[in-house]
Amino acid sequence: MNKSDSEKIETVLCSLGLKKCQNTKEAHLLILNTCGIRLSAENRFLSLMKSQFALKNHHNLPIIGVTGCLSKALQKKIDRFADFSFDIKNLKDLPEKLQFHFPEIKKRLNSPSEYLETDSRRDSSTHAYIPIMSGCDNFCSYCIVPYARGREYSRPSEEILRELQSLLDQGYKAFTLLGQNVNSYGKNLDEDIDFPTLLQKICQLEGNFWLWFLSSHPKDMSDALIKTIAQEKKLCNYLHFAVQSGSDKILKSMNREHTMDHYLELVGKIKVAIPEVMLSTDIIVGFPNETPEDFEKSLELCQKVGFEMVYVGRFSRRPLTPVGKMKDNVSPEIKKERENKIMAVVKKENLKKNKSLENKEVEVLVDKQIAITKSKKTPFYLGKTETFKTVKFTSDKKLTDGSFVTVKITKGLEWGLEGEAL
Repeated sequence: MNKSDSEKIETVLCSLGLKKCQNTKEAHLLILNTCGIRLSAENRFLSLMKSQFALKNHHNLPIIGVTGCLSKALQKKIDRFADFSFDIKNLKDLPEKLQFHFPEIKKRLNSPSEYLETDSRRDSSTHAYIPIMSGCDNFCSYCIVPYARGREYSRPSEEILRELQSLLDQGYKAFTLLGQNVNSYGKNLDEDIDFPTLLQKICQLEGNFWLWFLSSHPKDMSDALIKTIAQEKKLCNYLHFAVQSGSDKILKSMNREHTMDHYLELVGKIKVAIPEVMLSTDIIVGFPNETPEDFEKSLELCQKVGFEMVYVGRFSRRPLTPVGKMKDNVSPEIKKERENKIMAVVKKENLKKNKSLENKEVEVLVDKQIAITKSKKTPFYLGKTETFKTVKFTSDKKLTDGSFVTVKITKGLEWGLEGEAL
């Protein structure tokens, strides 16, 4: 989501006549797009903001702007070191804020778009992020998102389909639909639509392309959605399915609104309907009052489900959230130890799955060519499988970014695959 937001911010700035520069030393304007999920990200942001403030020249440049999930939570600190801040939902207000610092912008102002409607200058020419909704109504006790981004609102399906068709016309081959909880897409819309129906409409668009989405909340994972993923060929067999903990006690404290029995029941349905599915998840370690027994349940869950990727977050208190007032009573050393244990299980599972693909043929979407070295005359390419595995492979033929190619896997590694294009 932050990646997509940054692309939208860049679009607005370029429409005003500003040009992107290669490093902060050249910049007249810096926009810091913040993430408030973890304390480590907050600390990096504060350090960067303060250091850039200290480097301002006698013309008071660079001008520093702040947006993202911390723009409200840390307002006092931001007011001290930054020149302005804005809510990403109010992206259309950015040009007006910049007029004070860059008066010449006034000549270039046009009618600004709403946040979700703003076009994006994308870094990739093959894979595009498409926000379909913003905000969250779940209020997990540890999460800043509902306070930072507000309540859920969805984007009309016609707008989404129009953007996708435009990108397909430009040659894009892969799309990731974005939302804090895509499974509940359709709220606050006049049209009668839900997420499975939106996916079906997208898959009816002509062309050869792949479709992923992030993120899925277990409480809104329906049988209709599982059936849609299984039936639609353009929907990839990769599902990020956030669980956060294997302990019902901790899940209740997190206000996650699902139990382990419910989660495992859903995983069972998914694996029956989509046998080749790759599952990834999020797990928080060291949540307040997480005992060794609670953590063992998270570890057992990883072993039972066989996640091929787990994004582990060491708990850190977040401002504005209910848990922000609770005592952080699990030490940093124990959090790190628990993270390492989970990652050891994931590495083992991943290596097992990747080894099973050796000597098999998989379809790969070419991402980019790696520079040819003197010792290697045959170029290497990087690409993704539909299950979002990274593949490094050779090809005797010149391949273009965004092309689909069949690759024979020669080696399975912990975090990827190696192969040869056929």
